[in-house]
Amino acid sequence: MFTYFANSVTNYLICKKVIEDDSREIYQYGFEQFFTTLLNIATILLLGVIFGKIYQILVFAAAFMAIRTYSGGYHAKAPIRCYIFTTISIAATLSVMKFVVINRFICLGLLILSSLVIILFSPIGTENKPLDEIEKIIYRKKTVIVWCIEVCAALVFIVLNITEIHTAIVLAQILISIALIFGKVQNKNL
Repeated sequence: MFTYFANSVTNYLICKKVIEDDSREIYQYGFEQFFTTLLNIATILLLGVIFGKIYQILVFAAAFMAIRTYSGGYHAKAPIRCYIFTTISIAATLSVMKFVVINRFICLGLLILSSLVIILFSPIGTENKPLDEIEKIIYRKKTVIVWCIEVCAALVFIVLNITEIHTAIVLAQILISIALIFGKVQNKNL
């Protein structure tokens, strides 16, 4: 998505002899990832401002990214599709946070359902990054550790009836579950 910008920055750094031409591909890839990450962060923050839910979306994003890193799941085939799916998911999550009151008992039920999916399906590799048996064991263990921390945090906020925080964590777990289900369907032949 940011190939042109990454290529321009890489060429500039090569011309200035900051990096060597032999490392072009590595730097170009790194800059593409950097620009993509910046766009995603800016989009999340902008949507948080629009919906008036800045700290809630930050809690959601932290919970989502922490577990998504290890759990895997659905991955769009092109960066622009990934950005569109991510933006739609964030907007939908913020809409739920803003317009739907989810009491703590419903949150608890949703947490249980999403936990079952996360425990049963993760980790899921992709076509571009299939997982070998050792990676599956390591990623599963890391997923379960992060999941435990997030579930404990959600339970504390449910007991304390701090709705905006437990809702953000539970919605992150739900979105992870959805990504895992779609990833399972997408990668059924792996």
